[in-house]
Amino acid sequence: MPVLSADVDVELDVVDRNNKPPVWDANVYGPIHIKENVTVGTVVTSVKARFVCHDMTETRHVTCRAVPCSAIPPISLFLSHSLRETYKLEAMAKDRGYPPLSRTVEVQIDVVDRANNPPVWDHVVYGPIYIKENMAVGAKVVSIKASSGIDNNPTVFYHLMPGSTAQTNKFHTFYLQQRGEQSTTWADIKVNHPLDYESIKEYNLTIRVENNGAQQLASEATVYIMLEDVNDEIPLFTEREQETVLEGEPVGSKVTQVNAIDKDGTFPNNQVTYYVVNSERNEGKDYFEINRETGEIFTKVMFDREKQGAYALEVEARDGAPSARPNGNGQPNSADYRNNVFIFKFMND
Repeated sequence: MPVLSADVDVELDVVDRNNKPPVWDANVYGPIHIKENVTVGTVVTSVKARFVCHDMTETRHVTCRAVPCSAIPPISLFLSHSLRETYKLEAMAKDRGYPPLSRTVEVQIDVVDRANNPPVWDHVVYGPIYIKENMAVGAKVVSIKASSGIDNNPTVFYHLMPGSTAQTNKFHTFYLQQRGEQSTTWADIKVNHPLDYESIKEYNLTIRVENNGAQQLASEATVYIMLEDVNDEIPLFTEREQETVLEGEPVGSKVTQVNAIDKDGTFPNNQVTYYVVNSERNEGKDYFEINRETGEIFTKVMFDREKQGAYALEVEARDGAPSARPNGNGQPNSADYRNNVFIFKFMND
């Protein structure tokens, strides 16, 4: 008597523990320029930290809560450039876990002469700017500009500041290219490395501009970039199977269920439907049928082990949108045939 087996799904809940301190968006903030005649109570700037966590598995996503923003205290005394030029402060972000974890960051503030002006951005915040995740390396995302703030000296210098996380350009996913056009200098933000919506969905870039004055003052702008999902992933079957089926089972009997996963991030790019491959090499196509939504496989005939002891069935999983892959030809992505052949062997009832 052959050994029979059955499968069971086991669901495990992984409990998170507080083992990662907050991460600041920048390694160092500043130098931040303020004029010596700024009024008491003026807010100098604000800094932000976030709670960083990772997906437990490839398919289960964990929501990360943000650490509340910590604002630099407002000016509490009159400042004079002649008395002191630079202040260095330390900001601390602390989460609400148990035990609470914290991390500090340095904030540098430079007091400048009241007669000097920093550069002025057209906008302090740009975006959100939406781009496709398959945007080519070298393609321009946005062009931004600032004026120098100095009469008769329009020269400015732009810098894309790397942050401390992937979302803030730690790995130089984007780069800046300075471009002159008549009397205006532009900063073009371009793609430096391939993008992937399934890994990172948004970016927060800090652009710094300096003028060419005596103190070379600077100011910063923020560029928010949001990725849009494209259908660039193919469905993949979770395993290859060999099933044993009793001969003489009635037509319509369920013999197994297949499962394929598409790692695209949005519907219908990750919607999977199942098909029996209609080809001459697929010997099982006339003997089995599949539920397109669930992947359940059923018999179409009553089998006799004495006539044939085993059948190979080839099935296909397709996603729900035209492919964005270079060779997709506008058709939905489908699983590789080599990964979806299922063998059915028969035993006596």
